[in-house]
Amino acid sequence: MNKLLLITFCITLSFIKTADPINWSKTEPYVTFDWIDDDKKSLTIVNGDNSYSDCLLYNGTDTCKGTCDEPKTKTLTCHFEGKNCKADSDNPTYKYYYTTYCKEGKISDTDAISNLKDVGVTVGVCNSNFIKYSMVLLLSLLVL
Repeated sequence: MNKLLLITFCITLSFIKTADPINWSKTEPYVTFDWIDDDKKSLTIVNGDNSYSDCLLYNGTDTCKGTCDEPKTKTLTCHFEGKNCKADSDNPTYKYYYTTYCKEGKISDTDAISNLKDVGVTVGVCNSNFIKYSMVLLLSLLVL
């Protein structure tokens, strides 16, 4: 009898839904912004239980602020420009990795990163020469 009660308890516990701020089945966890074809890129976050309305990208030193549309049916789309989200032009084969932080309400200039929620979406940013220099490096290694 105790085993049956324990199994029933474990099964019931597994069906309890925990509060998740992001719907992971509909949100891409990794996005690449390469500024080769377009100067503007978009990032879409599907809200779970929270309703975020503004996001920014942060890589430890640089902040990249975009413009976010009004959330529609728990979907938030933010647009970022290449001039605001820079990769290192001195190191064209290097990517910067930004973490996405969001907030319920608008993010102001005085908001600290610690007051924002890391939503777990990573954005890889590279400048327009990333692929060109990577291909040159690959071809030179093949020749050697």
